[in-house]
Amino acid sequence: MLESLSLEIKNHFLYRTKPRNEELVARDGFDELDKSSAVDFYSGKSWEDVLRHLQALTAGNFYFDELTVLSPQALGYYLRAYLQFLIETLSSQEGPNEGYVSEFFHGMYQMIYMHKGSPLTPEQTAVIVKIAEHVTVEIQDYQRLPEIGEHISGSIEMFLQELVKCRM
Repeated sequence: MLESLSLEIKNHFLYRTKPRNEELVARDGFDELDKSSAVDFYSGKSWEDVLRHLQALTAGNFYFDELTVLSPQALGYYLRAYLQFLIETLSSQEGPNEGYVSEFFHGMYQMIYMHKGSPLTPEQTAVIVKIAEHVTVEIQDYQRLPEIGEHISGSIEMFLQELVKCRM
């Protein structure tokens, strides 16, 4: 299942060029601190650079707040790194990085809330929903840290509810 999701990520988040600095965020007077931080972090980076950053962390700043304030084009470009890392951590022999999984879906909730709907293409949104559904099934009987499993489930539920609410 995760291999097919990884292929869908590759197919639906296929951007050839990274966004220019002026395309990273919309300067509309909202969330200016997060947007400035987003420009600082993403400026000049490819999605592969962001993936390497995520892979190097054991804990720390995943830059989810900065991700959620990116413009739709930049979000679609950089989200590939976050999704690819999500698949990697879900596939890990040691078990997933639970903090990352929970924060990822909370970030997706924030993205939907802030943009008042999905700023992604319907196909991209569908890939994230499929991953959320997969994680929901996998986390149901999570024995390693049950409270973390509940937190992840809650983050996924918030994301999916906000997505449905914004589609109405």
